[in-house]
Amino acid sequence: MGNSTIQQQACRRHSETLASDSRRPTLIIFTGNIVSHKMRLSMVLLAVLVAATLVVANKNKRFRGLKQNKKGYWSCNRRSVEKHLAKRNFALSYKDIACSRIGGKDRLTCTDTEYGLYNAIVRCTSEESNVHRPFGKKASDYLKVLSESTQCNSNGILWSTYVANPDGSDAEFRRSIIPNSGLVAYYVTMYSELIAVDIRTGDVLFRRILEGTSTTAFGTKWPSVTFDGSYLYTQSANAVRSWTLDGKLRWELNSIDYDLGIASAAGEGNGIYSVDNDGNVRRYNSDGGLVWEASECQRGTDYAEAVEGCGNLVLVNYNNGICAFNRYTGDFVYSIDFPELDQNVVATATAIYFGEYSTESVYKYTCDGQEVWQFVGTDRFDNAAVALNPTETAVYAAGDAGILYALDATDGQELWQYALTDEVDADVVLSKDAQFVGVADKSGFVAVVNAADGTPVIEYTTTDDVVDGINFVGNDQIIVGDYDGNLFSICGNFTP
Repeated sequence: MGNSTIQQQACRRHSETLASDSRRPTLIIFTGNIVSHKMRLSMVLLAVLVAATLVVANKNKRFRGLKQNKKGYWSCNRRSVEKHLAKRNFALSYKDIACSRIGGKDRLTCTDTEYGLYNAIVRCTSEESNVHRPFGKKASDYLKVLSESTQCNSNGILWSTYVANPDGSDAEFRRSIIPNSGLVAYYVTMYSELIAVDIRTGDVLFRRILEGTSTTAFGTKWPSVTFDGSYLYTQSANAVRSWTLDGKLRWELNSIDYDLGIASAAGEGNGIYSVDNDGNVRRYNSDGGLVWEASECQRGTDYAEAVEGCGNLVLVNYNNGICAFNRYTGDFVYSIDFPELDQNVVATATAIYFGEYSTESVYKYTCDGQEVWQFVGTDRFDNAAVALNPTETAVYAAGDAGILYALDATDGQELWQYALTDEVDADVVLSKDAQFVGVADKSGFVAVVNAADGTPVIEYTTTDDVVDGINFVGNDQIIVGDYDGNLFSICGNFTP
């Protein structure tokens, strides 16, 4: 018998002897360590206390509050406030942002120091710090941007910029887009140029010819620009080009005659749709590869655009109607015929809205091509596309009568109207929160009105016809370009 076996038996006999004596506390043998029940209970309570302490410590570790390093930069729960704002396109670089503590220990006011135009108030919050997380897991950051604003003089001009064509004539701004609600607006002109403008200062950042390589561009009637979530795309008389946001040419297609520079529309990060003057529709991926081509709805036209909607459809408006295609395969689905339709359609998941020239009417159709209602105005609805609020309760339309109408999206009944000074060619647009409607006419009159009742917030007259429409920037700034080569940043307080 080995020594270990003799030792185990001796320990067992000793334990049994102690257990038979009721005057002694019961002992339990744990691999040679003798621990009483009371001691074990104390150890358990101690472990619970230690765990609770660690949980509290972990919570405190999660929420660190606002901290400032030696370089003056602030962090909130280990997230850099300045870098977070820069990623939101608050400034071009986090080094251009200065923050200081205000109104207590948990808030900062931050300013874009390069131009001094943008302000933000941020808060470091511990609202979610009590949420249990396993030990060793990193807690989420709780950094909230409470407000952002531009330093605008009420209803004044923040800046104005004049842009001339390469031949010295006035640039005529046709279309524009501000990707990702960023700091740069991209315009295409009737001279077939792509022009990038800093929305804070009006500075021209770069210019690119839409086709060819010289400063003598091919004039085109309807150039366009669009964005698919990653890249810019332009279409002119004889070329489709793809660009990075900093103006580098990615690819071009110029083997197909687009004639009048008919517009293109973006898919959700999946390239573009393009329509030529014969009515052929093509979808390209973001690398310029042809996905499909459809010619079943060929209609000679001098203006057309495509828009996704109604589930898996892409809807193309021509001069004489609308054609619907499957956006994945290009299969023709149906058409809606009209004598003259010169504006873009607006499509949701369940309906189509548009204005029509010859009938002087605004229409709502179902996604399978059936009319829901018709609103008859006092003149033609020509080039200006309608706007629809996100809740699909109101439609806003303007046309040759120089009147902005608000219509009930359910039945087409008029809610209110606002009179401009001339015909409207520019698309009607909504602010990001859909609380305000922007519209401009051919005399250069620009207006922003309350979406609820049509009361004006901004009324301003530029120097010439406005065709491009209005870009809303935040809650207190709009940018508009006219046919005299002028860009204006107009300020107002858009607070419902």
